[in-house]
Amino acid sequence: MLTIHVPDSTDELWDEKNEEFKYLKFSGRVLRLEHSLISISKWETKYCRAFIGSKAFTDDEFLYYIKCMTIDKNVDDSVYMHLTFDNKKSIKDYINAPLTATHVVQYAKAQTKMKESITSELIYYWMIVFGIPFECEKWPLQRLLALLDICQAKTKSTRKKHGKNDAKQMADRQALNAKRKAQLHTSG
Repeated sequence: MLTIHVPDSTDELWDEKNEEFKYLKFSGRVLRLEHSLISISKWETKYCRAFIGSKAFTDDEFLYYIKCMTIDKNVDDSVYMHLTFDNKKSIKDYINAPLTATHVVQYAKAQTKMKESITSELIYYWMIVFGIPFECEKWPLQRLLALLDICQAKTKSTRKKHGKNDAKQMADRQALNAKRKAQLHTSG
């Protein structure tokens, strides 16, 4: 989770009726943000395109994603308008941070190479396939993707081990059957 402090500020507005400047004070706010599968699902619901792999976001799209990431309830829209450059940079850094000690990045990259868009629904599918509980949708996204990568890697290595054993067992059975056929003088 990322905690951001949006600082106090004063907005200068022009009052056309009285032809004078008005000054409005904004009281700072602390925001708690989580870059998770839930956040991505909310964003994709509005924009109807994959969040992961999108090249660039407009300012409005990025601002809306920050709203989707917000854990706090009833945050006024004016808070997002007062995010500083440093706030936004911290948020982007947080989104791009690995947030895990695991560095297996095979599954998501393999899917991307197949030209398949990685959407929130696809990630939910992977979670179902590997039996990952839906509570993990609240995890930091990079951590969830790392878990999916591990599941994929372990599944592949298990298949390889069983594949070799299965082939050996089949060859052993065929040899035993051939030996018994020869001993009993039968064709099967």
